[in-house]
Amino acid sequence: DAEIVKQLANTFRPKEAVYDVDFPDEAVRQLQSAGKQLRSWLFVGVTALLAASIILIFITIQTAVFSRRREIEVMRLVGATNWFIRVPFIVEGVIQGLIGGLTASGITLILAKAWQSAGKSMGDSLLSRFIWEPSQLNWTLLWLVLLGSVVGAIGSTFSVTWYLRG
Repeated sequence: DAEIVKQLANTFRPKEAVYDVDFPDEAVRQLQSAGKQLRSWLFVGVTALLAASIILIFITIQTAVFSRRREIEVMRLVGATNWFIRVPFIVEGVIQGLIGGLTASGITLILAKAWQSAGKSMGDSLLSRFIWEPSQLNWTLLWLVLLGSVVGAIGSTFSVTWYLRG
């Protein structure tokens, strides 16, 4: 934060041993602004990718529902409830999301390990300071798998519900 850097500079200014304190106030503010913009763009990108994932699962499950439409009609004729018809498709969507989450976790793990080895090989550089702690990495991987399952459930639920109402 630029204000913290300014306060730190003001702390050292009155000291007798300090001749002058010069800090890049404007550069810190620009970095802070760039970080905010990057977070905003990343949020938009992640939201777009989540929407694309839901739409992809929606279309995939819609295709599966369409290919089994005769079975669904027979189920309806013998008195099956909508939930009884929905559950297998929702499970299929959750499995697809789980596979996607596991794939994303695997890729993230590979990239994190490559980043870590690159950071260690560079010694004490800026890159070596941006290494994930194992607990952070584990939580991130877990969230990716859970998010994939939830996205699969949402996409398949929308798809089956849309078909059963139509």
